[in-house]
Amino acid sequence: MFLCFLALLRVRIAERKTGLLWERIRQVMDRLHRIECFSKDGRVLQTTEPSPEQLNIFKSLKIHPPKRIQGIRNTPEMHRPTTQKQA
Repeated sequence: MFLCFLALLRVRIAERKTGLLWERIRQVMDRLHRIECFSKDGRVLQTTEPSPEQLNIFKSLKIHPPKRIQGIRNTPEMHRPTTQKQA
């Protein structure tokens, strides 16, 4: 019960600080995604670029937007696919 109260309190604080209804905040923020891209050399985790409206919400709530690049991992040489030349 207490967790439900805290969640509702956070929603109301977000609404008051942004001047937007929770439905709108959720709708706008749902368009921010984390993407995982793979290649033979490794993988990159990144977020989509925040829209101006998303940046305004972050600013109103005094939250730093997520870093664009979340992580990079190189594939070790021994796990990379090799190309064999045909004779």
